[in-house]
Amino acid sequence: MRERRQRRERAARFPWYLLTGFLLGLAAGGIFSVWIWPVPYDFASPAELNSAAKDAYRLAIARAYRANGDGGRAYPRLSLLKDSNPASALASQAQTSLGLGNEADSESLALLAAGLDPAGRANSESPNTSNTTLEPTLAPESTKTPFGIVQEFPVAETTEAGTPVPTIEPLNIPSAEIPHATPTMFPTLSAPFILKDRAVDCGQNLRPGLLQIWVENAAGLAIPGVHIQITWKDGEESFFTGLKPEINAGYADYEMTKGTVYSLRVGENGETITNLETADCTSEGHPERLGGMILRFTER
Repeated sequence: MRERRQRRERAARFPWYLLTGFLLGLAAGGIFSVWIWPVPYDFASPAELNSAAKDAYRLAIARAYRANGDGGRAYPRLSLLKDSNPASALASQAQTSLGLGNEADSESLALLAAGLDPAGRANSESPNTSNTTLEPTLAPESTKTPFGIVQEFPVAETTEAGTPVPTIEPLNIPSAEIPHATPTMFPTLSAPFILKDRAVDCGQNLRPGLLQIWVENAAGLAIPGVHIQITWKDGEESFFTGLKPEINAGYADYEMTKGTVYSLRVGENGETITNLETADCTSEGHPERLGGMILRFTER
């Protein structure tokens, strides 16, 4: 009777040793997988990187693109990040690099962002004093060989008169679709830029006191990545064209402060423009507006 009762008591007890073994095994497995033998991630795609690694990836592409101008390699590599707006991401990173003092990296990122500008602006109109329109830009394009069948016909040869020479049947060789990158136009840093046009802008839709700079080469094509330096009594600032490719590859702007007089130079050896300040729009019939300026530069 007593033995039967003891067996029932042992059966009613909870198997704590199983729970203890499970918890010890779980802890040992976690320590082993995290510190002793972690899982390597050697084949992660660029889209799975964190934000800092993505910035480093974009910068590496931009440096290579600036060195060789090969858009046929740069753009597919950039597409692996799967950014919703690659040009905007590049422009934002370029502005951040410029704020940190990395002008060379900022220029490289700006060039790559300008290269992503949609094609077809070559015939667009340039800005004038009354209406600012998009200037033409030179964006890298990809030329491809026709995809189809290429037939090679050998040239018939003869030896002696009356001796027939066997001919070879034409070969049907499918051609491969090979992209060829068109070289991108880079700014000539040593070429001086001169002021071609200067006008007051009292447009209603623009930010107050906006200084707009448009830079083009002698052929009238927009140039991205041109260094611009603006100075005033208490400081100075640098920026580049091409940071806003949605407007134009050779466009840059700066918001002036009322009452401050600025000086501006485009390029390393460009002409220095002085006495730049916000405009009075009273003569235009809008005394309540704080006007800006439009400066258009071209290569000498």
